[in-house]
Amino acid sequence: MEILTNIKYGWCDFDLGGYHGRPSYIRFLPFDILNAYEEYFRYRHCIIEFDEELSQFCLVIWDDRIIIIDNREGKCNNTIINMGGEGVLTKLVNEIVSNIDVWAKWISIHDTDESIQDAKNKIIKKIKSVGLDIE
Repeated sequence: MEILTNIKYGWCDFDLGGYHGRPSYIRFLPFDILNAYEEYFRYRHCIIEFDEELSQFCLVIWDDRIIIIDNREGKCNNTIINMGGEGVLTKLVNEIVSNIDVWAKWISIHDTDESIQDAKNKIIKKIKSVGLDIE
C-alpha cells in the first residue's frame, strides 16, 4: 500500500499507520523526501514537513519508530508509529522515483510541457545526487 496517493490538483493523500493527512503543493515534497533520505543516512534520523495550508504535520523518523507531530485546530498532537523508519523512508523515496512524471506535474510552476519537463529534470537530478538509480 502506498503512503502518498491521489497526487493531483496540488494536493495528495498521506496515509501511514492509521494517520491521514492531505499535503499541499506549498512544499516541494519530492525534494523534501529526497533531502530527508540523504539526511537519514548521514545522521540516522530526519524530519519531513508537510503543509496542509491550514495545518501542518511533520514526520520524525528514527531507526525503530516514527513520530508524527501535527498542528491541527490549534492543538499539537503526537502519533507514535512503531515501524522501522528506514523502511518507511525508502518506501516514500521509491514512490517518488516510480512516479516522477506525476510529481513533476504536481510541483511545476506552470502547467506547460516546458515547465513540467524542467521540474522532471530537477527531480531526476536530485534522485541521482542522493545516489539512487532511475529505472
